[in-house]
Parts: sequence; structure tokens; C-alpha cells
Amino acid sequence: MASVAGEQETASFSIGAAMSDTIATVRAAPALFFGTSFLLGALPALLLRWFLASAATVATGAPILLAIVVYVLWMLCYMAAQAVLLRATVDRLDGAHQPLGATVRAALPAVLPLVAVSLIYWFAVSLGLVALIVPGVFVALIWSVAAPAVVAEGSGPIAALSRSRALTRGARGQIAGLFLLVIAIYAVAYALAGVVNVLVLGLPAVDTGQGVAGALTSVVLQVVLLPLWIAIQGVVYVALREAKHGPAGERLADIFA
Repeated sequence: MASVAGEQETASFSIGAAMSDTIATVRAAPALFFGTSFLLGALPALLLRWFLASAATVATGAPILLAIVVYVLWMLCYMAAQAVLLRATVDRLDGAHQPLGATVRAALPAVLPLVAVSLIYWFAVSLGLVALIVPGVFVALIWSVAAPAVVAEGSGPIAALSRSRALTRGARGQIAGLFLLVIAIYAVAYALAGVVNVLVLGLPAVDTGQGVAGALTSVVLQVVLLPLWIAIQGVVYVALREAKHGPAGERLADIFA
């Protein structure tokens, strides 16, 4: 990780180092990362997919209230997965290898603030993209580490967005490059999954959401890709924080000196 003495106005990081740290962090605790991704990410998404597909076959349609409840439960599960994986990522990068129970207990209070941050983030990004693409991309970059700030620092939604803007100053070009790389990885992974579905499993090119094989492919993709995406956010946050304020160990040494 980058280490700069004192507190800097701007920060930067290496895209290659960020990817390397991400892979190393996930490989160090595969059961935690992939297990959490399955239980709180892929499995709830599969149940949501099944519910929506089943509702589409019912002539009267599913009750709107029930659909809202199912979607909210899915969102809470996803935010819980994000909180746990971000907490685990930041702890490991800071040299604190907490037991699973301690990680979960530390992460859960961040779930509702993460929901608020995500709603603000996606509303602002969507509005920017609709108005003009550039503002939407800019908002996505300046608020790109708001979620890790919520989990690692216990910040409220507005404070986390402000913190992200300060941390990303001077590094938004690298963040954009890293996000483009992640998008490319996702595109390749889903393209390969599509080829397997069509040529090997004989599934239709357009997924209807009802096939078991297609659902299993979707689960595998989410289990593998979700930890990488969330860990990348944590890695970028720690790299920017260290570039501005120094490593966690040095900060603690200064406090207790």
C-alpha cells in the first residue's frame, strides 16, 4: 500500500497493486468471502429471480406489496454482504484478522447507512447519466469509496459521501481506469457464461429466468464476482486513506506516542 508521511491533499494508487491486493485478500479467506457472497448475495438474488419469474406466470399478477417486501429483503441481504465483505477486506489490509463473528458484529450496524448511501449514490449517478453522461460518471468516481467509509469509519451517509470526495481527490483517473477494467472482467465473464449456456447447456440466448441451469450459472457468477467487486472497493479505500494519512499502524502509533 502507498504510504506518505503527513497528510496529503491528493492521493493516487496503482491499478496493478489494487488488483493484486484484491486477489490476495480474497484468496486469504475464501470461505468467508465466497460463503458470504453465496448466503447473502447469490442465494437471495436467486430467490428474488424465482419469485419474479413465478409472478410473471400468474395471470392475476403478484401483489405489489409482497413484491416490495421481497425486493427490500433482497436489498438488505445484499447490503449485509457488502458490509461484511468490506469489513473483512479493510481489517485484513490493516493487519487485523478478526474472527467471523467479530467481523459480522462490526459490520451489521453499517447495513442501514449503506442502504441510504446506495440510494443517494444511484439516484445521483442515474440523474447525471440521464442529464449528460459526464456528470454521472463524475459523481460515480467522487463517491466511489463512500460505502467503505461507512463500514470502516462508522460515518453517516452524508459524512461518508463527503469523505469519499476528499479521499478520491487526485486519484479519480486511476479509479476510472480500475472500474473500466472491472467492467471488462464482468463483460468477459458473462459472455463466457452465455456461450456455455447456449453451446453446452442448450439454453436460449435470452434468459427467461425460469431455467435451473441458467439460474445455477447466474449463482456461480455472483458468488465469484461479488467478492472481487466489493473487495476492490475496500482496497481502493485503504490505498487512498493510507496515501493521505499513512498506514493504520503508524496512525495508531502517533495517537499513543
